[in-house]
Amino acid sequence: MARNMEGKKYRHSKFGEVEVIRQPNYKSGGPRNILIRTKNGTECIVPQRSLRKLKETIMSETINRIKGFASLGDNWDSYGAKIIELSTINRAINFLSNVVSRVPNAPIPFVSPGPNGEIHFEWEGYSKILNHLIPEDKNDTLEYLITNETPGERTYGKAYNIEKMLDVVVRWMCFNKMKRRESDERT
Repeated sequence: MARNMEGKKYRHSKFGEVEVIRQPNYKSGGPRNILIRTKNGTECIVPQRSLRKLKETIMSETINRIKGFASLGDNWDSYGAKIIELSTINRAINFLSNVVSRVPNAPIPFVSPGPNGEIHFEWEGYSKILNHLIPEDKNDTLEYLITNETPGERTYGKAYNIEKMLDVVVRWMCFNKMKRRESDERT
């Protein structure tokens, strides 16, 4: 069964940022075309496989964004933020690579530098958001927050090493994948 791409945004070489409007039901087979909407509101049909290529491009852009944090100097936010150390950048890239190798259809996270030399990750899926960070000190505890937007619940947790945090992210993604399947089966 194809994964649900509806409502997700991608970058297309011709159209720029696009949003998937409708993804046909593939139980019957047939061509895998999807309806997208461009930023200016134009709707068109494109092959789903072209968005898979776009996902790889966006993943590459995400890794390049993380690498770009190396150019931030002290006080990069004008509030006293610390530089992002190369070791933190490498751990963040390795972490992302490990997630993708364990969950090939993993969503692309939003990443940003943190004021204490850490790198923040934000993953979204099925009305839930997982926020966590890769701390500057590899021996620090990794904290995370899972927000369930529907009932407004928040769950805080700690992972005591990068491998445990990887387990948290993978379990969270697998749970969201299961919930998405249940939702797809109901429709």
